[in-house]
Amino acid sequence: ESNPVSLDRMYDQAVSNGQEHMDDPLAWREVAMIELIRGRYAESAGLFARARDEVEESQGRLSADLASMQARATLLTGADDALDKVRALLGEAVNLAPNNLSLRLRLETLP
Repeated sequence: ESNPVSLDRMYDQAVSNGQEHMDDPLAWREVAMIELIRGRYAESAGLFARARDEVEESQGRLSADLASMQARATLLTGADDALDKVRALLGEAVNLAPNNLSLRLRLETLP
């Protein structure tokens, strides 16, 4: 079982470190992952989207990974339109990393 105080401290540290690297998608990903672990799914999905905004065009694999994680967070929100958003995000991820069979399988097995 995770210790919420420790997660709060990790989050605060990640945000603090990230403020010096606002254009670093990996800094955004770190904060997004902590939010995902904390169960703040909508916030996490938004942070993964923000991370994707900072990815250079040449970093297709990183963008695909971030879209995949954004899809996970989005699905966990339970929103009425979550499945449609997940389908779109995984479609983008597959286009960015067409050889990634895991992404393709996740997309193909969505209900």
